[in-house]
Amino acid sequence: MIPLLTLLTIWGVRTVDMYRDLSLRYLGDNRLNGITLHQVGVLQYQYLKQTFRIAALHAIGVRPDNLPRIDLFVQDADIKKLESNRPISGKQYVSARLYNNDKFSRVKARYRGDFAWHWGFFKRSWRIKTKRDDLFMGIRKFNLIIPKTGFLYSNHMGYEMARLIGLIAPQSAMVNLSVNGRHRGIFLLVEQISESTLRTQNRLPGDIYSGDELFGLDVWYGLEPLFESPGRWQKSAINNHYPDGHNEPIRALVAAVRSEDHQALAELVDLEAFALFNLWEQLALSKHIDDHHNWRLYYDPGRGRFYPILWDGLPWANYWLEDDWRDNWEPPVKLIASKLMFVLHANKEFLRVKDHAFRSFLESDKPTQLIAAINQINEEMARNVFLDTAILRQKDWITPEQSIDRMADNTIIVQRVLDKLRQQYSVSKTPTPSPLQPEAIVWRGHISIDTDTVIEQPLTIVAGSVVTIAEGKSLIIRNRLHVDGRESGPVTITAKQGVFGAIVLEGKLANGSRLNWLSINKGSGFKDDLREFSGMLSIHDVTDVEINHCDLSDNAHFDDQLHVVYSDVTINDCTFTAAPMDAIDLDMSTARISNSTFTGNGNDGLDLMGSKVKARNLTFKNNGDKGISVGERSLLDIEDSDFYDNGFAIQVKDDSLVTARRLSLTRNRTALNAYAKNWRYENGGFGVFCEIDFSENDKTVTTDKTSNLQIKANGCPPLFDATTETIKKLKRSLRKT
Repeated sequence: MIPLLTLLTIWGVRTVDMYRDLSLRYLGDNRLNGITLHQVGVLQYQYLKQTFRIAALHAIGVRPDNLPRIDLFVQDADIKKLESNRPISGKQYVSARLYNNDKFSRVKARYRGDFAWHWGFFKRSWRIKTKRDDLFMGIRKFNLIIPKTGFLYSNHMGYEMARLIGLIAPQSAMVNLSVNGRHRGIFLLVEQISESTLRTQNRLPGDIYSGDELFGLDVWYGLEPLFESPGRWQKSAINNHYPDGHNEPIRALVAAVRSEDHQALAELVDLEAFALFNLWEQLALSKHIDDHHNWRLYYDPGRGRFYPILWDGLPWANYWLEDDWRDNWEPPVKLIASKLMFVLHANKEFLRVKDHAFRSFLESDKPTQLIAAINQINEEMARNVFLDTAILRQKDWITPEQSIDRMADNTIIVQRVLDKLRQQYSVSKTPTPSPLQPEAIVWRGHISIDTDTVIEQPLTIVAGSVVTIAEGKSLIIRNRLHVDGRESGPVTITAKQGVFGAIVLEGKLANGSRLNWLSINKGSGFKDDLREFSGMLSIHDVTDVEINHCDLSDNAHFDDQLHVVYSDVTINDCTFTAAPMDAIDLDMSTARISNSTFTGNGNDGLDLMGSKVKARNLTFKNNGDKGISVGERSLLDIEDSDFYDNGFAIQVKDDSLVTARRLSLTRNRTALNAYAKNWRYENGGFGVFCEIDFSENDKTVTTDKTSNLQIKANGCPPLFDATTETIKKLKRSLRKT
């Protein structure tokens, strides 16, 4: 009798406490997931049953397995602070410890989430922030989120699917969480989207706009939808080339959507990325990224367009399925959940791009990979659900057996969606053909440009031509450029007076451009509210560009003589002279550079960020800071090159790697240097240098504790074409040395 009374007392006290928190204080009006006293009582009864079940399983030695384990430790006094006035009290960080890789790390921890299922039931969702010099899985800020669905892995599998089809998505994993030694069950670990998300996925740092910071009770008081009001958007990352409060990109996007301006919208968003996003919505049967919340939009400064970042899409949440769905349900074939996607679907070019994206996916092996991934995670989760403390779908209790059944349903659901899409795209009309290439333009003789000029057609500049551009004006070319200079008749581009703006080559239509015997001088760059081109010659998002026998010199005001972004270039027999800052700046690009010289530049001869370069027979002389700066996870493979009178000959940092053979390093202030600059990369610089001639340098080799440069007599293999795993293996060996 006494044990029964004790259980009834525990059940009653917990029921009253939860009802007070969730209904009387906050949710009694049912606007945001309100709950009745009866519902609370049922939940508390189920929770007690599950507690006894877990205790019995523990008694016979059953433990969670096959999922990573996260151990979080928070002092009891700090737990009480977080619990004191939820949800408000839970938003303040407290000190905590995280156990990882056999060591304790000092972190900050708090509760997270606006809705009650994050903070009001049997588990708590957490946000963790590490120190900059002690990242967790390469992440500084991440969330441990209570799963929202009865099959637990909805959002994690959504992020995996996003990466599979080519969308930007945060790192994620399903984990078992222990708080102060007490098993709390299965959680979704997901990084908080930030600049680090972009760098991990080889994207330039830029603005990330978050479209739900005001979602919650405010929605019910009549705030405008996201694509009606730019003020509804907040930044979670910034492009530091503009003021923090600079919001012109999102203002332009909202205006284009609101007015249904298709031309403006096509210039502001990457149509292919949003076609893939719609493919994700279709595969996920998700309308959870809508006009009010869950949007994350990245404005790429290198491409001048918005890209979606997947966040909280909640795929396959089956509240819309009828009980007899296995017999009668067919998946929809056109899911549109927001005004932005509605407007895009009225654009013929978007429909053409979407058609191609869907067909390409269905004809690849990615559908097979998706089904295999779902089956694998079903097996992994099935071994853990029986030890989860509470599985809820909002306020509905789900038993472990029901959860396993629901996971098995996902394979059927996704297979039906794939079958329906294959049927749809096999009977749909022939895709709209790509637009015809416009007629080419030929320039010869003297060409005078007096205004900012955009060229959409292929352009050929004949040998011996001279192009003069008015002061501050720019030439933007969005198609294939052929500069047909000769040694006896080079092509010259210069300013009429002062300095002109930029020569810009951008976009996929410019692939295959050739620049031969070209001299460019007295240029600067271009910047407005939406775009910046920091190079006198700027190449953005173009592959297979060849630059031969060219001379760039005497630029001003902006950073670079040649700025290459998201591109692939080959540079041979060129000279780069007297840049005020960097001669060549390569961002997220691939290059082969040979037989070229870099002389008298104010900062760096060659600056690499997230890039891969094969270099040979180069000369770097009298560059004010560095001959070559190798940063932010770049790879440089260099041979047979000379460095004279530079600040640093070669500097390696931020998880970058250099392999070098037969270099001459003479009279530099420091010949070789490696260190950690940006905390997001954890490590400094690495390198293996063979057959190096050091002469008259003030310092020969300097490194910090996170870096390692090896000087060897021989045995340095070329790594430009090496596999990613080979490169990682060499880095690991250098870290251990």
